[in-house]
Amino acid sequence: MVGRWEDPGCATGADWFNTLVDIFEKQHTFLEAVQPYVAHPVPSLFNMYLWMYQENVRAGRSEILSFGDGIQSTALLYLGCKDPSLNLGAAIFADTGWEREGTYANVRRCMAYALERGVPVFAVGVGDIRADTLDPAKKTPTLPFYVNVAKTTDTHPTRVSMLKRQCTNVYKIQPIQKLIRGLTGCHLNAPATEWIGISVDEVQRIKPPRVRYLHFRHPLIEKRWTRRDCVRYLEENGYPVPVRSSCVGCPFHSTPEWASLTEAEYADVVDFETQLRDIGMTHRAKNIKFRDNNVYLHRSLRPMRERPFTVAPTGQQDLFETKDSIWGGGCFL
Repeated sequence: MVGRWEDPGCATGADWFNTLVDIFEKQHTFLEAVQPYVAHPVPSLFNMYLWMYQENVRAGRSEILSFGDGIQSTALLYLGCKDPSLNLGAAIFADTGWEREGTYANVRRCMAYALERGVPVFAVGVGDIRADTLDPAKKTPTLPFYVNVAKTTDTHPTRVSMLKRQCTNVYKIQPIQKLIRGLTGCHLNAPATEWIGISVDEVQRIKPPRVRYLHFRHPLIEKRWTRRDCVRYLEENGYPVPVRSSCVGCPFHSTPEWASLTEAEYADVVDFETQLRDIGMTHRAKNIKFRDNNVYLHRSLRPMRERPFTVAPTGQQDLFETKDSIWGGGCFL
């Protein structure tokens, strides 16, 4: 995990805080303001970030980036840090607790870059989505698992469907919006501005905010940038291009993404799916009749231990891979 400010017991928290202090000590303009906080544990990191954001607001930079840590939002963070006229005052990363190692590495890299330029990147979270899903006692929103809804009378033994995706709203959207409201005090007559990293080739993903105290801004749409433009910008400026941000066991993974998991990550996915079968998931989707009473992470309806995908030759797609699994199925952020 990233070491969220509300979780001082996080194993990486103290080390990461010391790293932040080292960064701040190089910035002489911030040294005096940081001094009251350096002797305190991780929770005071939030106070330090809050002070930075308030300073940005006083300078007219109050807008907040919903930092999903993917290619588009990473490009936006670098853009906002380099160009003060874009009015970026802070960024917020929502940690599900089950992100890929490459995602966490990029978050830390972006945090360091942004802090050196006076833009705090908050990390928030409401729990560990993996552990919560496996806990039968918790009424955890479901991941969009694949299920077989074919009836016993059907001529074909399989009929693929997906459970409703509720995880993005609970683990991503709501924590970010809650923090934005707390930071800005926004309300109906004075909405806050939240940056969303949607590019012109994903314009179909644009949606209005679900709450009336927010106004969405789409800087990449304003610039008419595509995802490819974001990649080009990162490469031309020497910034690492991140992997697509998603949970380790996200059912929306494409074939290349499943294949790119490390051995440890893939073993974790297999263990997760095995435990799902042990506890059953019918109590989380009472209105759906499962043919075999199982849920699956892959649309082939085969267990992940069988590696139910093949890496197709360049230019070809896997049998079960669609454009939606790559572009349309990712998190809102």
